Amino acid sequence: MSDDAQQPEKTPEELAQEAADEYRAVCRRSPHPLTRMVAAGLLEELKVAAQERPPIHSEFWSRALLCAARLGELDALRVAAALTDCDLPDNEGQTALMLAAKHGHRDCVVFLADLSAPSMPDKSGQTALMQAAGRGDLDAVKILSRGAGFSQRDRNGDTALLVAAAAGHAKCVEFLLPLGDNREAAVGLEKSPTILMRAARSGSVQALDLLLPLSDPQELDGRQAHALAYAAEEGHADAVRRLLPLSDARLANADGMTSLMAAASHGHVGCLRVFLENGPPPGEQDGRSTSVFYSKNHSGRDLDLDRLVRGAGQTALMLAVQSHSVECVQLLLPISDFAAKDDGGRTALDIAALLQQWPMALLIAPLCAPADVKTSIELLAKHPPQDKDAHVTGNLQAIYEQLSMRDLLADIKASTASAAALDPTAATPPKDAPLGAAASSPTHGEPTGNNHQSALVAPKSPRRPRTL
Repeated sequence: MSDDAQQPEKTPEELAQEAADEYRAVCRRSPHPLTRMVAAGLLEELKVAAQERPPIHSEFWSRALLCAARLGELDALRVAAALTDCDLPDNEGQTALMLAAKHGHRDCVVFLADLSAPSMPDKSGQTALMQAAGRGDLDAVKILSRGAGFSQRDRNGDTALLVAAAAGHAKCVEFLLPLGDNREAAVGLEKSPTILMRAARSGSVQALDLLLPLSDPQELDGRQAHALAYAAEEGHADAVRRLLPLSDARLANADGMTSLMAAASHGHVGCLRVFLENGPPPGEQDGRSTSVFYSKNHSGRDLDLDRLVRGAGQTALMLAVQSHSVECVQLLLPISDFAAKDDGGRTALDIAALLQQWPMALLIAPLCAPADVKTSIELLAKHPPQDKDAHVTGNLQAIYEQLSMRDLLADIKASTASAAALDPTAATPPKDAPLGAAASSPTHGEPTGNNHQSALVAPKSPRRPRTL
C-alpha cells in the first residue's frame, strides 16, 4: 500500500484508545510519583505507598485518583479512594466520577457512585449523569439517575435528557423521559433548539419516534428554523423522510433559506432525493418551485471572486454549485430557473464559471438563454481559467452558438407560422391534390368572404413541369 493511499477512517473506539494512550504517556512523565505508578500499572508499589508513615499528602492521592478514573484502573482507584476525598476536582472542575462516566469506565462509575456527589457539576455545569447520557452509556445512566437531578442544567441550559437527544442515544432518551418532570427537562432555554430539533440534528429516527408524540415539529427556534431544517442541514436523509410529512417544506428561516436549500448548500444528495422523490416541493408554480428561492434577503455578503460566500437572493441551484456537488446540481436542474440572478446580478452559470466548476457549468449552460451564456463567457474573459481548463471557454462558446442557432430557427418557425395564419390559402395541400391547387381560388381567383385577407397576397403561378 502506497504512502499516499487514503487511510481508513478510525472508529470512535480507536480514537478514544489513542487519547487514553496519550494521556497515559503524559502521566508516566508526571512529577508526581503516585500518578506515574497508576499510569504504569504498578499496583503493588501503589499499595506500599499507601502504607507509608507519615502518610503521603491527600493532594497527591487525589491526582492519582483522577488519573485512575480517567484510565479506568479500578484497582488503583480503590487504593486512592481510601486516602482522599473523591469529590476533589481537576482544573476543569471534573471529579473522578465525571471522568469515569465521560470515558465509559462503567465499573469505576459503579464503585464511585456511592462515594461521590452525583449532582456535582464541573465548570461547564455538566454532571456525571450528563456525561454518561452524552456517551450513550445506558447502564451508567441508570446507576447515576439514582441521584436524581433530572432537571439540572449545564451552562448551555441542557439537561441530561437534552444531551442524550442531541447525541441521538434513543435508549437513554427512552429511559430518562418518564423520570422526574420530563416536560421541564425536555425544554431548553428560550429560542434554543428544542429536544426534537436536537434529535433531528443527530439523525436518530428512533429518538424522533419517541419525541414526536410530545413535540410540535413546526415549532421554531431563535433563527426561525424547525426540526426538518436541522435534519436537512446535517444530511440525515432518514430523519428528513420521517419529518417531511409533518412539516411545511416551504417554511424559510430568518435568512430566507428553506430546508431544501439547506440540504443543497451542504451538498447532501440523499436529503435532496427525499425532498424531490415525490415531485417538486409544495409551492410549485408553472413547473418552477418557489421553495427553491430565498423568500427574503439576508445579511450575507455579495458573491465575489476573491471571497465566494453565500449572497442574498440565491437559489438552491446556486447553493448546490457552491457546495461543489455535481449530483445535487443534476437533481435540481428540472426545477430550477436558470435566468434567476442573486443580488450581485449573477446566475447559477456565472457562479459555476467563477468557481471554475466546469462540469457544473457545462451541465447548466445548454439550459440557459444565449445571453446568459454570453455573460458567463465575458466573465471568463476577465477571470480566465487555468491553462489545463482553457478549453472550457471554447466549449461555452460552442454552446452559445448552438443556442443562438436554436433561437434563430425558432424565430424563423414562428415567423412562418404567423405568415401562414395571415394567408390560410398557402396551407399545404393534400397529397392527392394537383400541384398548385392550394393557390387556385374556387371562384376564378377572386377572394371569398371568409378569406378576405388573401386578396392582399399575390397569386402564385402554377409551376411548369420540367422537361427531361
